[in-house]
Amino acid sequence: MVFEYVLAVRLLINIHVDGVVVLYKPKRWVATVLAFFMPLLGFLYLGRPGLAVLVFVLQLGLAGIGFTLPGSAIMGMASLVFAVASAVLAYQLASRADRAKAMPQPWYARWYGLIGVVAAMAIVLVSVRMFVVEPFTAPSTSMAPTVAVGANLVVQKWGYGHYSTYGAKLITRAPSVAPERGDVIVFDGPREPSDVFVKRVVGVPGDVVEYRDKHVLINGGDTRGQRREDYLDKDQVKYLQRYRERLGQSEHDIVINPEAAPIYHDQQNGLPPDCVSANGILRCRVPAGAYFVMGDNRDNSMDSRYWGFVHASAIVGKVVAVLPPKP
Repeated sequence: MVFEYVLAVRLLINIHVDGVVVLYKPKRWVATVLAFFMPLLGFLYLGRPGLAVLVFVLQLGLAGIGFTLPGSAIMGMASLVFAVASAVLAYQLASRADRAKAMPQPWYARWYGLIGVVAAMAIVLVSVRMFVVEPFTAPSTSMAPTVAVGANLVVQKWGYGHYSTYGAKLITRAPSVAPERGDVIVFDGPREPSDVFVKRVVGVPGDVVEYRDKHVLINGGDTRGQRREDYLDKDQVKYLQRYRERLGQSEHDIVINPEAAPIYHDQQNGLPPDCVSANGILRCRVPAGAYFVMGDNRDNSMDSRYWGFVHASAIVGKVVAVLPPKP
């Protein structure tokens, strides 16, 4: 009696029993729901692996386009149409299978196969975000005009030794990649590590960085170039002076508010270490394993002028692509 009960349970979950292949007919409602929310699983459940891979690739392409065009109503509608079309197709295929003879159920169409696929996808997603690239959102206007607030950032993480994702730092290794002057980096907040900062590397270990009259000097050389067309700050509803700046091999624009006071450090906490201030000049020597960073929006950025250097272990990665924010 017990053996018969166990045998019945094993048959219900559609696995092989004593060499007998269990036949099945996909349930229409299961296929439809799965295909609407996760098309890959819906078509795997129907025993259509080729179609499952095709819709998965199409869905990835749609998601990639949506990432480059965030907030687009057209992309939102396209995603909904894709989900509905997948569900309708899955329902039709399940109805056709219901009218046909029962067929053997492949492993990937069974409950444990579908769970395994979901688990594998989750592992791949987390691994890519942790070790290779991860998307971030620019939290402020401190990097304007290069990076607008809310912009989507693609951050290269490989080689920086700061392997974290979804706010959890899981693995720390000695970095094998050193940021260069002009790189835009993402790093843990100096006072609250849970905060994410986006700034430009201005000084590397051994550099002497000076900030005088809103000019940045690296080892005595002025980095500011020619003045360009003024930049409209939409938040302050005013025009800021825009200049070209060169740091190493990087050329980019910075903006200056001529009306802002040149405050170089936090008046409450004093000067950053390895820095001196005299006659309106802030001078810092960058120590080993640390970096001097600044925002491109020079008069609207809390950076190394206020709280000091960024240690290499705090660097999450380098920004390799900047995509527009939601409209």
